[in-house]
Amino acid sequence: MAIAIGRAEAADLDKINAFYESVGYRDRARPIDRLWVARNDDAVVAAVRICPQPEGYMLLRGLYVAQSAQRQGIGSQLARAALADVAGRVCYCIPFARLETFYQRLKFARIRAEHAPHELAQRLLRYLDEGLDVILMRRLPVYDC
Repeated sequence: MAIAIGRAEAADLDKINAFYESVGYRDRARPIDRLWVARNDDAVVAAVRICPQPEGYMLLRGLYVAQSAQRQGIGSQLARAALADVAGRVCYCIPFARLETFYQRLKFARIRAEHAPHELAQRLLRYLDEGLDVILMRRLPVYDC
């Protein structure tokens, strides 16, 4: 499988949202998001969003890899490319707890809700109330992605 990883264009938004729908991700990518994709030919096999927040931090969201492309390092490569784009900024994510080690390899560290912006703490609580097994993580500015 020949995979190409790169920043997505605005014209890719529909393809990315179709990919997200196919993997069961319930949110949608927006034009304001910094979108990165992994493609096999023209097909999106992985995607991630870096969402700039009004408070100045970044939020990594929607890192998904198609089942057929998993366990090949594509998710790590995609995440590293996206995070390199925002290396000088604080970035948060709210991943499934089972992925904590994966995100630690990307230099995220688990934090308590009271150490996060209020909106993120509230989002975490909503997800937990919905029964999702998620955690809150933060990545401080780094320059060696």
